[in-house]
Amino acid sequence: MFYFCVLIIFTPVHNHWLFDKPQLMCMHWENVGMDPFEFARNRIEAAKEACLF
Repeated sequence: MFYFCVLIIFTPVHNHWLFDKPQLMCMHWENVGMDPFEFARNRIEAAKEACLF
């Protein structure tokens, strides 16, 4: 019996530098168990829905 797990791990929106101008915000995404191309498509759609683009 095989179990297939698809998991997307992400960090909250945050910045890496204390005094950057303009302030740049980052979000890291990690794919576990998904085709890389499918992950990229899903990530872009999720970012659009979250108004990040």
